[in-house]
Amino acid sequence: MSDKFLDILKDRQVDLAPKTAAEHGRRLALDFLNDGLHTPVDGYVKLRYLREVFDAAARALESAVEDEIGDREYIHAGVSVQHKNGYALYDYSDDGTWGKMKEAVAAATAALKDREKYLKALQDRVANLDTGEVDTPARIKGYSKSSIAISAVRK
Repeated sequence: MSDKFLDILKDRQVDLAPKTAAEHGRRLALDFLNDGLHTPVDGYVKLRYLREVFDAAARALESAVEDEIGDREYIHAGVSVQHKNGYALYDYSDDGTWGKMKEAVAAATAALKDREKYLKALQDRVANLDTGEVDTPARIKGYSKSSIAISAVRK
């Protein structure tokens, strides 16, 4: 891994704002591409792995950070660090009306999915004999963003 990356971790004066992080990330990616030691896939997989490592490390530090900062705002290396209190989560399951409404929502959601599946399958407009209306095939309004999936290989 590049020495520049390790320098970021060691440098107590580095600006840790998200814009700076994005720039450091771009430079690190270029280092991976230009160092002759990594293919793009190798670099990508290693960086995704390191993201998981760093996320786990950050989670492990959270309680110590909460102890250190308490309820005050802590400014460090260009970022504000604050403790945010959790909020109450309510259980409505004892209310019969709520339960009926929840069931109605679930039924409507299932009916909506069935209707969408039907409209996607239509090739042409079709007269709906039940309603007297014309069912029109669904149009593609766009595409989701492509992504790269990484998963463990089972042995």
